[in-house]
Amino acid sequence: MRRLWILGLLLASVACSEKGPPEGAVRVTVKYGSYRPACLRVVARDSQGHMEQTDILQNQFKAPEARQVLVAVFRKAEWERQLSLEVSSFDGSTDAGCSGTLIETYSTSEPIQVPLGDILPFEATLRAKDDDGDSFIAREEGVAGTDCDDGDNTVYPGAAERCSASVDSDCNGLSGCQDSRCQQASCDDGNACTTQDVCTGASVCQGAPTPCTPSSNCVRVTGGCTALGNCTEEPDPSKVSATCTLVGGTGNGVCRATDGKCSRFPYVPSNFDPDSIPAASIIPLNITCDVTFDSTTLSWTPATCVSNPPTPIQLPEGSGMVLFALSNLNLNANLRLEGTRPVILAVYGDATLNYNVLANGRGTTPGAGGRTQQTCPEQRGRGGVSSNSVGSGGGGAGGKTNGAAGGNGTDAGATRGDGGSAGGNVFVPLAGGCPGGGGGEDSVGGAGGAGGGAVQISVAGTLTVTKQVSASGGGGRGGRNTADGAVGGGGGGGSGGQVLLEAHQLNLNASSQLTANGGGGGEGSGYRSSNNRSEGNNADDGSTTSGGQANGGSNGSNGGGDGGKGGAQASPGPGGNATPVATGDKATGGGGGGAAGHIRLRSVKRCSLSSSIVISPPTDTQCPL
Repeated sequence: MRRLWILGLLLASVACSEKGPPEGAVRVTVKYGSYRPACLRVVARDSQGHMEQTDILQNQFKAPEARQVLVAVFRKAEWERQLSLEVSSFDGSTDAGCSGTLIETYSTSEPIQVPLGDILPFEATLRAKDDDGDSFIAREEGVAGTDCDDGDNTVYPGAAERCSASVDSDCNGLSGCQDSRCQQASCDDGNACTTQDVCTGASVCQGAPTPCTPSSNCVRVTGGCTALGNCTEEPDPSKVSATCTLVGGTGNGVCRATDGKCSRFPYVPSNFDPDSIPAASIIPLNITCDVTFDSTTLSWTPATCVSNPPTPIQLPEGSGMVLFALSNLNLNANLRLEGTRPVILAVYGDATLNYNVLANGRGTTPGAGGRTQQTCPEQRGRGGVSSNSVGSGGGGAGGKTNGAAGGNGTDAGATRGDGGSAGGNVFVPLAGGCPGGGGGEDSVGGAGGAGGGAVQISVAGTLTVTKQVSASGGGGRGGRNTADGAVGGGGGGGSGGQVLLEAHQLNLNASSQLTANGGGGGEGSGYRSSNNRSEGNNADDGSTTSGGQANGGSNGSNGGGDGGKGGAQASPGPGGNATPVATGDKATGGGGGGAAGHIRLRSVKRCSLSSSIVISPPTDTQCPL
């Protein structure tokens, strides 16, 4: 066999004659891509058995940047003119020629005709590629490639298997944990709620579950994990009332059944957070004689009845309630609550009420938190209307029910004031009762009764009541008159406020009296002559001791309507119309009765209620919670 000539030598010889050799030649252009062969072999043969070949080593590639090699094939005279060409690439070489693995072979599909005296161009394009530059040839039909992913230079035969990925890194047909080399190796199962993930079994990445840690020993985890921030939990029934550590390690509390919180209170009290109050602020309240606390001025009268009084805490919620945080409530005398703001007594322990706690309205003086005409747009009683110096009765304030209307005066235009609408039983925030409407005819009309206050007593332990807790409303004032014949109607009764008692265990013994009754309406006045004038009587305040209705004003005037009864167990009564004794008399209507307020009892355990206790009006009871 004779070796073929490199095309460069041919070009040197043909340049002078500017034509091909007499027997003809073929100029073979071998093109390659991203894979640069270590050696190329070009073979020519005819059908008579003639064959020639030449090996071109990589260091003989003349223009590597062009990614092509040129080879000249000169036909011998004894060869046929039709030749078959074959180009092969190898991954190795020696000084003697190509060696190693045969990568691919490109051959003509049929023999080519070599022109006499001329050069026939022929092009062979190799398919082997190494696009990712990892020195491994991509797998392709007809090419001895072993790289299963030529777009990733970390994937090739023998590469380290990435056990956390679903990629066949070493091209053995197995990816991640499926590869035996990954068994017990670290991996990532893609689940943020597991740790220490390893390949186990054949082919699975598994980790140990990492559930949420309960926020306290009062709750149990129901789902989620910390890593995803989706932990869910619920109160642990087995830990209810168990001792626990308060948030921040500020002391001990108990596990609450309702929300699973570790708290100083075993239930969620109304209107305040018992755990937001510093322990140093929780001190006893000791009362040694009858005393009045004014929630407006935050003062005690007489001050000598209270030794070392605790500092009242003004709550921002609702109407600005005032709270006392107490370690003990020691009542050795009656406690009266007045002023513009409701009062909360929060006891961090047990408490027994052996004396009265009174937030009831008295006449036109409201109990603590009793509201005004301006703060009761819907529930206030409407004022009576006057005509020709004759007034009518004012309406009673609304509460648990509507307030009652007043009565009409003798003049056709002296029409009654309507009662206020029902409402105000939500208890959060606390809200006192509302005032009744004034009797008609300017300054001589009877003033409406004041609303009862609002008082809340919240006890962490056991609350025992043996006396009165009252927020009853005030009675309306009777109408007056003047010497020149102006007559005023009776004022409407004020409505009862709110009484809220809540404890872990609530006990009401036989002498307990819880009241939020409405005040009665004032009596209207009468006039016959300047020497025969009669003024109406004031009504009774709502009872603090019974479920009986407060009487309206009566028997004080000639012809003036009687005041209506206040609401209690029964609904309030309307004011009476004027009933003149003689023709020409002037008389006015009586005020309508104020509605009863609201009473609520809350207890974790079932309440202990004596059969002879007084609760008026009927309570909104939640025993147990």
